[in-house]
Amino acid sequence: GLTKTFDNLKWDSEVIPINVTGINRFKETWDKIQCYNDYQNSDELDLIWRTKVATTDIPYDRRERGFALALPRNAVDKNVSKNVDIFDSNNLDVTQTYKERLRDKYLTLKLTYENAFPTETITATDDPGGSKVILLTADTHNLQDGDSVTVSGTTNHNGTWTIESVVTNISFVIDDPWVNDSQTGTWVADANNYRISCPYVGAKYRQSIR
Repeated sequence: GLTKTFDNLKWDSEVIPINVTGINRFKETWDKIQCYNDYQNSDELDLIWRTKVATTDIPYDRRERGFALALPRNAVDKNVSKNVDIFDSNNLDVTQTYKERLRDKYLTLKLTYENAFPTETITATDDPGGSKVILLTADTHNLQDGDSVTVSGTTNHNGTWTIESVVTNISFVIDDPWVNDSQTGTWVADANNYRISCPYVGAKYRQSIR
């Protein structure tokens, strides 16, 4: 029969706040991917926006309304026996220099969305005027107007707030009066406000005679 070599994946998905209509988080989609068939397994790998950082990262990009990536390859260690348990982590090595393409009559995809956000650091505050305050973050964020965040550890701005506006990718405004510039603390986005929908997933493949 015909065997397919699976090269690329395209999918449409949206991550939308449950309580805010019409806001689709542009960069956010599934967090992890795993591909396998009867004898190959890519292992579970992290999906990351555009730039690969670690060997366990699979970069993805936006393609108009959807997303796309080059599918990971087989991580089953070629030095183990032929009758290997492909789901045993001891038999997988994603750091191998050469990994074969995923080839079979079918391919199973496992996509994971982690509906949680880590606690991030607030490095300072600023005065935008209008009885509001700008919170400056240590790292870049993926927040949008209308997102909900919980602030802790500051002198004057603790509580759960709706983001009034995103100033830059390291700052945002909440509706609380500015007091001084030197306040620090932490913030975390309200993950429970988000859901993901995925109406389409399609793999691009080439056929060959097996």
